[in-house]
Amino acid sequence: MKDLPFFNEKTVCLIGPCRQTAELNQFTKNQLIFVDGGAKYRDKNQQCFTIGDNDSLNEKEFAFDILFNPKKDFSDLKGALGLLTSKQEKIFLSGFSGGRFDHFLCVLGDCFNHLDEYPGSIIFLDDNVTLFPKGTHQIEFVGDF
Repeated sequence: MKDLPFFNEKTVCLIGPCRQTAELNQFTKNQLIFVDGGAKYRDKNQQCFTIGDNDSLNEKEFAFDILFNPKKDFSDLKGALGLLTSKQEKIFLSGFSGGRFDHFLCVLGDCFNHLDEYPGSIIFLDDNVTLFPKGTHQIEFVGDF
């Protein structure tokens, strides 16, 4: 695990297949993790970390850093979150909502399972959803609510 580019990063951004909501240039190359169909948003001239089963991207010549068996019983997002540790305190998910509602429910489940395992993390899901681990949190609202 120590050889993963994001191993020591406190902030990471996972890129999914739906419309992108994050400005990817605000993250360093080591903070970006392209998840399956999200690899279509990568800069093709730059080395990037990709993970998935290639059922959405379906590029024969493209080599995934971690290639899952398509007959797995977990989502590509769950597999990507499984590589993260307590070092990753802020996890941005871009392009994981806006598709099928059943997929979005799976995304939420994968996120909450991750937060149960790593309660020091916060997950920012696309434009306006922030997921906190169980417990007490203080939130400051600025603007309309």
